[in-house]
Parts: sequence; C-alpha cells; structure tokens
Amino acid sequence: MGQKLAALGGRSAPSNLACVCLDLDGTLLCSDHRCHPTSVATLRKLHSRGIQVMLCTGRSPSSLVEVLADLDLPDVPVVCMNGTAGFVFRTPPPLSALASHPMSFSVTLTPALIASVAAATGDDNLPLQLYSADGTIYCSANPDNAAEVAIMKRYETLTGTKQKVVDLPSLLSLAETTQFQKMLVLTGDDRVTLVHDLLAGSVQPQHQCTLIKGSPSWFVEVLPAGANKGEGLRRMCAKLDLDVGQCVAMGDGNNDVEFVAVAGWGVSMKNGTAEVKAAANEVCAFTNDELGVSKFLEDFMERGLQTATVNSFLKK
Repeated sequence: MGQKLAALGGRSAPSNLACVCLDLDGTLLCSDHRCHPTSVATLRKLHSRGIQVMLCTGRSPSSLVEVLADLDLPDVPVVCMNGTAGFVFRTPPPLSALASHPMSFSVTLTPALIASVAAATGDDNLPLQLYSADGTIYCSANPDNAAEVAIMKRYETLTGTKQKVVDLPSLLSLAETTQFQKMLVLTGDDRVTLVHDLLAGSVQPQHQCTLIKGSPSWFVEVLPAGANKGEGLRRMCAKLDLDVGQCVAMGDGNNDVEFVAVAGWGVSMKNGTAEVKAAANEVCAFTNDELGVSKFLEDFMERGLQTATVNSFLKK
C-alpha cells in the first residue's frame, strides 16, 4: 500500500496506534475540498476502535466547519493555522461559536514582524492576510485593483472562507491591538519564490519567523518563530496526554515536513512534494483524489497493529 522509505532516527511503525493525524487539502480532502464518504467511514471506524482522529491544517478555524460536519465525530482535536493554534471540538461547532471556543494552545505573531513583512513587500502592492484564532481573516486587498481582488477571491474559493477587507494602515493598526496567529502574502503563481526569498533575506534573520511556500504554491505563509505543524502536533499531544510516538501523520505539502517527521510514523501522499516524501517513513501509493488516506489506513489496520489504551481525554 505504500513504498517503504528509510526510517528516520531508527523509527518504526508504532505497535500501539493511538492517533491518526491528517492534513486536509491535498491529503484527506479531494480536489473539490470535501471529505469523501469512503474516507469518513474509515475515520469513524478508527474512532470506534478507540483511535483518536486529529486534523492538522494550515486552515483557519472558520474554514473547518464543513469538514467537521462531514466527519460528525464526537470529539476532534484540531491543530490549525500551521501549528499556531489548537482546539478540541467535541461536536461540529457552528461558525458563530468559533469566536468563543476555548483554545488548547496559541502562538502569535509580533506587531514588529507584521510591520516588517508589510514594509518588505510594499513596493509590489501584494495583498496581505492576517488570521486570528476566532476565525476572522483580514485582507489588505485594494477593492479597486482587479488583480488583487481576483487573488483574494481565489483564496476564498480554496478555503470557503470570507475575508474582511481593510486598507494596509488599518491592517497594521489592528496588529497593534489584536493577536494574530498567521500571516499570508498573496503572491500569485509567478512571484511566490521571489517573495519567499525576499522575506528570507530581509525579514527572517531579524525575527526568526517561519516561512512556507503555500500549497498550492501562490502565496507565502509567515508564522511566529519556531511555529510549524510538527510543534503544533507536539503541543496538542501534550495537552491530550497522547504519546506522539503512537501517532501516524499524513501530509502532502512543504508545511507538512516537520509534521510527518515528528510523528511516530510519517506518511507522504503520492501527490506529496519531494521535501515531504524525503521526511516521511513511507509514501502512500495513492493520491488524495484516489482516496489515499482511506486506502492507506484500512491497510494499516490490517497489518495487525493493536489499539493503544484509550487516553484520559476520550474518557472525559
């Protein structure tokens, strides 16, 4: 079902599986950004056997409502915004409830970092997005600029979320009074590498921030220093008293590299980038559109692995 790769640091597949941790876009979700009923059935089967299902995504909380409703599981830990915030949704929440939903952990951008990114990209008039844990996304796209509006709408189509449009001075003013977990520079397909390298040379050395080329690759993500999905997974496992070594993680993008490396067993999708395949223990033989998550996990269960003792979180 998967191509075995050299184990990293002597890792082997966990004999007691406690948690399956899944990226969304390009991994669990098909190209229509929905979770296929076959995948839902597999995850519910795992949950019924006492295996925790966790989502680890670059998405904001406001873009998760549809996915959580499709899964319809009684409890779903979610590491979102690429490891900068964590939630435990015990039932699929309505969008209106996200603002008051308690966070398991949060890591935030500094106003100085946000201002530095804006200064570095200002000459290119690129729309900037700021993400808060209550689900609000602010965007500095100029409503009179057709190209900026088009790329903003492109992101709305990708994630199914709306944005609050503000001018750049207002965005920077908000950064002084509001905690934001993630920032995006919407570059378009032709400038993503140029902007990434610009920020890597002019902003990253001063602020030690994390930079990620988006998946799909037409935006650059800016995260707080040390933040990534792998650290987010560690934080969530600590909160839930889960052993990260008993987790299987599946992803496809460069933002999943640390995520699959941290887990007890890391799996890249067939459609994964070269970087995530290199970090994984195993490459799934199928893409997300071929329902690779479901096929891999069904095969994984058939390998005779035992279910780890149900953790205290599930007993609450």
